[in-house]
Amino acid sequence: MEKEYFIEKLEKRKMNPQEDKEFWNNKAKKIFIHLFNENEQRGPIIDDGSVEYLKQFIDFKGKSILDVGFGTGKHLKLMSDEGVAELCGVEMSDEMMKCARKYFIESGMDIEKMELHNLFWEEIDLDKLNWRNKFDLVFASKTPALDSYESVKKLISASKKGIFFATHIDISEDVLSEVYREIHGREYDSKKWSYWHLFNILYLDGYYANIKIEEKKQRAEYPTDMMISRYIPRVFSKKSGEEPGERDLNELKRLIKKYEVDGKVAAIITRKIAFIYFEKS
Repeated sequence: MEKEYFIEKLEKRKMNPQEDKEFWNNKAKKIFIHLFNENEQRGPIIDDGSVEYLKQFIDFKGKSILDVGFGTGKHLKLMSDEGVAELCGVEMSDEMMKCARKYFIESGMDIEKMELHNLFWEEIDLDKLNWRNKFDLVFASKTPALDSYESVKKLISASKKGIFFATHIDISEDVLSEVYREIHGREYDSKKWSYWHLFNILYLDGYYANIKIEEKKQRAEYPTDMMISRYIPRVFSKKSGEEPGERDLNELKRLIKKYEVDGKVAAIITRKIAFIYFEKS
């Protein structure tokens, strides 16, 4: 297949920048707080294993790292713990930036020594920042920066050697699957195809990546109202013309409330993530 085919497929799911920003701002405010340890408000409990995976390719000590879409800052903190000398990051979400800065300060990191930009990756000028071919590792995990071929090329341009991408292959939730099946009479499609398209684009550009598939299970608990708001766009996809009416919403609420305990709904979330590492020749 031609590279243009995979580029078109990769960019089909791309949202406009303001929609992306709104999505991640809402996620920071409404969801991530429920994935934090109640006794230690310093970041998500679950580490996806990407930094540990990278140790077979890079000795972090003394290196320069750029994390694009750093979110709550967990990966930057983990890489800092490994002895990274220069930490830089780009994050478009204002709310994620607030979470990350709080996390860094509470973790004892010196944020004055970090270069953090609250911007869209598309707004970053590599030449103005002197970032072209600068970093020992460019790190991009589950970020909209991976939804565009031009953005991906820009990520590669910022690295002088190593590049790491992480993207979902599948995200399933037991409660969502049951609710979706009861409403639509068919299985919920939890597969994400961006990994396949991204891998093929890299291959056709001459990058032969190392791949690892990681599966993680997590129990997440949300207030019932939040669970309902999370599931509305997943059960009734606007792209499929499934705009819900009042009866549909009432049925969704009824089904979700079947799983309610003390005002909350618990779900088992299973994530399959692709770790992709490659180097510039």
